[in-house]
Amino acid sequence: MGRWAVCVCAVALLAAAAQAQSDRQAMKQGHTLELSGGYSFSQFRLAGTETNMNGAIGAIGVNLTSWLQLRADASVAYGQLGGTPIRIYADHFGPRIFFRQTNEFHAMPFAEFLVGGSRLDFKPGGSGYSTADNGFSMKAGGGVDFDLTPRFAFRAVDMDYYRTPFLGEHQNNLWLSTGFVIRFGAGRT
Repeated sequence: MGRWAVCVCAVALLAAAAQAQSDRQAMKQGHTLELSGGYSFSQFRLAGTETNMNGAIGAIGVNLTSWLQLRADASVAYGQLGGTPIRIYADHFGPRIFFRQTNEFHAMPFAEFLVGGSRLDFKPGGSGYSTADNGFSMKAGGGVDFDLTPRFAFRAVDMDYYRTPFLGEHQNNLWLSTGFVIRFGAGRT
């Protein structure tokens, strides 16, 4: 619940910054607010063991210009590592750059660099979930959206390098997600 409160506060601050911006013409070239959500998949490696994790992601973005967006996301992933159930919770924030162009496929590629925190929970020996570790994490990558209508898009893929800091070592993971996008505000020109 605290994660969502942080996301809502971040969005409110971003919206205020976007409103105070003097380049109003740039705002009219792109949607001002974007909500997205969907399925996530990650390959997670810890202590020489690798597991596939499934989960969900939700995000909100505020476009500062037609090509620059500030984005905040929250996610959860579930899996098992060596027979022990694990969960990873993550919150990230940062810029996303869109490569907006008119094309017949209505494709809109993007690149992003997000920083934040991740938490690894595990369930040793059948007891309740216990927090194992927290730390700074980052995602860097990109993806592509396909416009379905002026307000809705399908996020075909969002693929990131995902670095996590658990149990005294760093993990280099692959993060994939797919889902849908809803846009509010001015339409794309």
